Amino acid sequence: MYESDSCILQFLADIKDAFIEKQETINTQDDQTMANIKDALAKFTFTLSFQEKGKFPSQPQQNPKGNHSVSATMRITTTCSLNAPILKRSGGMFVTDATFQE
Repeated sequence: MYESDSCILQFLADIKDAFIEKQETINTQDDQTMANIKDALAKFTFTLSFQEKGKFPSQPQQNPKGNHSVSATMRITTTCSLNAPILKRSGGMFVTDATFQE
């Protein structure tokens, strides 16, 4: 190898070492930033989950799932009649005679 080749190789090795050092610094800063974000989110979540006395929770709980529903094989039908006056916007009234079946 010639002297100029060894100079070029040394120059490239120095550049590589400087890049690796800088990248390690950036990675350390990123790790610290992520830890700070996780801490902030944990504090924020705790604050939101805290329920003040006399107030409803900010995040309602989901309805429980399980065998609490009525069986679909049982069918109950009811019939009711409704005879109620309905007031129109114009002030007039009319009476309905409706039968509903559930």
